[in-house]
Amino acid sequence: MKKAIAIIVLVLLILAGICAVTNPKKEAHIDAIQEAYMGKLDSNSFDFLDGKSLTRIVLNETLEYKSYGLCSTSSVMNRNLAFGIFGHVFVLDQPIDKK
Repeated sequence: MKKAIAIIVLVLLILAGICAVTNPKKEAHIDAIQEAYMGKLDSNSFDFLDGKSLTRIVLNETLEYKSYGLCSTSSVMNRNLAFGIFGHVFVLDQPIDKK
């Protein structure tokens, strides 16, 4: 029984280490959010400036990135936009209000 518990603890420690090493950084969150939301914007609405450049500038200034060691989240104006784990950022379809 002790051997099984030791194996489970070892596997959990290895998994936690992998999560910590592959935790996405702020730039990965910005890239994923930009890619997800640029398709929803009208391409003709940014005649004076490249839309990708504008969204990157806005996200760099307003995105609230929080790293929890094993995973990370990003939000704008208290609305969660993305969750990152194992090197991948999952962009939420509907932002969730923080309460």
